[in-house]
Amino acid sequence: MRIAVLGNGASGLFSAFELVEQGHEVVLIGPADKYGSASYTAGLMLNVYSEVDCINYNSPLTQLKLESAQYLFDLWDKISNSGQTPGFESYSNAKGTEVKKYEKGNAEFEINSFNKMEQISLKDTKKNGAYKSNGKVFLPQEKHVNARVFLNFFCKEVSQRVSYLDNKATGIEKLANGKLKVNLATGEPIYSDRAVVCSGAFSGEVVASSYFSSRVKVNSLFGVGSALLLSSDHSYIPTPELQGILRTPNRGGTCGVHAVPCGDKLYVGASSFVSRYPIVKPQASSVLALLRGAEEFLNLELHKLSIEVLTGFRPLSDDMVPVIGAVDDNVFLMYGGGRDGFTWAPHHARIVSNWAEGKTSFGLGWLKLCNPLRSKYSFINSEPGYKLYEKNKKGSYAQHGKQVDSSKLKDIYQSAHSRVEQGYMIHPDLVNYYHFEYNKI
Repeated sequence: MRIAVLGNGASGLFSAFELVEQGHEVVLIGPADKYGSASYTAGLMLNVYSEVDCINYNSPLTQLKLESAQYLFDLWDKISNSGQTPGFESYSNAKGTEVKKYEKGNAEFEINSFNKMEQISLKDTKKNGAYKSNGKVFLPQEKHVNARVFLNFFCKEVSQRVSYLDNKATGIEKLANGKLKVNLATGEPIYSDRAVVCSGAFSGEVVASSYFSSRVKVNSLFGVGSALLLSSDHSYIPTPELQGILRTPNRGGTCGVHAVPCGDKLYVGASSFVSRYPIVKPQASSVLALLRGAEEFLNLELHKLSIEVLTGFRPLSDDMVPVIGAVDDNVFLMYGGGRDGFTWAPHHARIVSNWAEGKTSFGLGWLKLCNPLRSKYSFINSEPGYKLYEKNKKGSYAQHGKQVDSSKLKDIYQSAHSRVEQGYMIHPDLVNYYHFEYNKI
């Protein structure tokens, strides 16, 4: 069977690999320049438990992740090949993830998130090896990967086994004979029996120009994230070193402040905001917040350290639940995982390969929850939506060293909800998006 895989980030590469392993003929379509790729911009923290916060701790999606976590970590251990795979050189000896509160100006959101993360992590300590010491939570299984090194290696390996097109898919047509016609940004279209759409934050553009667009109700958004690579160009100033991931709990719609070893550099992230459009240039406030986090939380002396600013587009859905599943017998959609995209790519690729073989038992819970033909989920939590939004945004402002008036947040919250059906609750991470951009769609 000839299968077109639209997208060559982590999800596309792993999907193509799994499909080739099954004996399918695969055409992998994606630009060589990796413009906006979240996979190539990420710090590559293989975090599951440390991503739990006071918004998501009791959500069906978080429950799925926790149930699938051990299978996922086993996959990554296998991929690492005992540290022999490029990008995994320090994987075997890495100490995992250390989570601690940012003692300087702790926001209520961050404190609550730490408590939820600690509670759930230590509850599963027999599975994940989690332990607490000196007020910090340690997660030995949650290691890091050098994203750019691994993905460059993996891309070359996969490209040797597939037909690779340095191009961008723009839409899919279904022909009278049941075959698919995949249109490209340049050149002639290609034809296939099936297609997998995993073009990250750009997946929405493909869906909008495809024959099934009217059936997909969940929109794809750009989670614009920036991070820093710190290094030293001076022989007398060493680049800061870590043996594992050091991070805060989630705060204000981002994965907090975190630092990840990245070869001879140190990765510091991350900032994030949601947009309908790809914002290419890093925001000045984001860079400032990252530098402040590096200096205050990580206790780094930044004098004479060099920085490289990375910006990429995390694929988000407009109900904050990924899109994973088939729209019909021919097309499978997989995007919207946000900052979890790389971490879960090998797991979700297994779901894709099972679909190609006509099997749906693996990942059944994911397929049910993340069904691309669903209506958008209304946000449900035991705490009122506005209160969580308020804590969320105050945490975000705190990360930028600022404060915000509660009355302003309430106005934004009410404005956002005036743009949706009565009774629909917007996810706290998306309230600002609905307020500022949703009416422009």
